[in-house]
Amino acid sequence: MAEFPPLLSQEDMKKNKILLAYRDRCAALLVPLNECRKKNYYMPWACGHERHEYEMCEVADFQRRVKAMDKLKAEKAEQAKAAAAAAAAKAAEESK
Repeated sequence: MAEFPPLLSQEDMKKNKILLAYRDRCAALLVPLNECRKKNYYMPWACGHERHEYEMCEVADFQRRVKAMDKLKAEKAEQAKAAAAAAAAKAAEESK
């Protein structure tokens, strides 16, 4: 999945009774999945395609968030390294 579905508005999520825990980038795919589940009396095999699309979206969103967190951690480590180098240079200058 290259792109995420368009975001649902808060009103649409409320109208479709999307729980707060599921209000993320993939909520637009959860609406047709829930409709299919209700229409087919929650038969596990009935909505395989919709469930697969929703789960792949969730995986892609998780990977996106992990990548963003790794980037933040790398930036923070880089800043800490630069601050330590500056402190060491200042300490070396003061000891002269």
